[in-house]
Amino acid sequence: MKTGLITSGTSQNHDTGPGHPEQIARVSVIVENFKKLNYKNLIWKKPSKVSDDILLTTHENNYLNLVKSSFPKKRFFFT
Repeated sequence: MKTGLITSGTSQNHDTGPGHPEQIARVSVIVENFKKLNYKNLIWKKPSKVSDDILLTTHENNYLNLVKSSFPKKRFFFT
């Protein structure tokens, strides 16, 4: 069985602030350890846009609309 890992360098820009469990360093360590495995059944992919039709095969329309409406119209900053 093959396993897909979807990641890109832009994940380094996802800064949730100090003390948050989801940290850049944590993601970096995980990715580096996967690279060390050299596992032939691991498929590396870059993220890409997905159509709503594909998302709706596993999520309800209301949920999809909720997620879409949660994105800011302009940049946002953590304080």
